[in-house]
Amino acid sequence: MATLIDVSFLEFFLPIFISIFVFALIYGVLAKTKVLTDSTNVNAVIAITIAFVVLLTQDVVDLINFMTPWVVIVFLMLFFLSMILMFAGKEQKEVLQYVGGPVFIYIILLLILFIGIGNVFQGVFSPYQQDPEGKTTGSEAIRTIFHPRILGAIIILVISAVAVRQITDQVAKEGK
Repeated sequence: MATLIDVSFLEFFLPIFISIFVFALIYGVLAKTKVLTDSTNVNAVIAITIAFVVLLTQDVVDLINFMTPWVVIVFLMLFFLSMILMFAGKEQKEVLQYVGGPVFIYIILLLILFIGIGNVFQGVFSPYQQDPEGKTTGSEAIRTIFHPRILGAIIILVISAVAVRQITDQVAKEGK
């Protein structure tokens, strides 16, 4: 039965979406940083070439399919957090430093990348490991990461880091 929310037909267009996404990402990075050249045509050709190579590699396509929703969720959370902070009276320039700066965002993106690599390439990392209980490397890693003791330790570390940052900022402001 056809439903209004059924978007399973979009799976057929997934290669097109991925190639457009990779092209836009690579072209944007090359145009912004001007690492290779200042020419937009050369940057476009390089981006198209990389997009087609990525499209031909199924593991990279799976990695992008795994990472994209998580990156979108992280950026939406950061957007809403910045909106809350701006409603609370912070200036737009202060919001990024208050959240943790660009280093914090890069760390989150690297964490998503490593989890994605572990998820997509888990059979490559240990193809001969047989577990009689049916446990895989990915399931055990996720079980370990989301164990209540580990989550509690992470929360305590985050709270401690925020407290240290706030205390040092106050001491630095009073010292001036």
